[in-house]
Amino acid sequence: MTRMTLLEAITAALWADEPGDELAILREDARQVILDARASLSRPDAEDLVGLNVPRVEAVITNLLPHCQARLGVSRSNATARTVVEHAHDLIGGTHTSRNYPARRRLRILLYSASRLLALTRAGPSSGTPGTSP
Repeated sequence: MTRMTLLEAITAALWADEPGDELAILREDARQVILDARASLSRPDAEDLVGLNVPRVEAVITNLLPHCQARLGVSRSNATARTVVEHAHDLIGGTHTSRNYPARRRLRILLYSASRLLALTRAGPSSGTPGTSP
């Protein structure tokens, strides 16, 4: 008998009613995290909140990357889409210079990348440009 973690149980319960809609749920979660993080940037007194949002947006990028990479593999992607994915990979992989930036500056860079990845997941199947459809 295989033991299921609490997260797996919750995920299974959420997705049981709408099979195949995992990407839509992921998109909505990503959108909400991006909105919350942007709101924290608009508050000059919220440095702690900004710092807490950095790992949240990193997690969004980590979750969106596989979907975007899969899309690149099956579509006639253009250089812009490929660059968006490669930049996001560098941000999460620790090779981007922003790793040592102050939280507010790093969050701005992460938000830009997360927003572009989110747009790329919404692009049409034959489109390689983030935020466009065929």
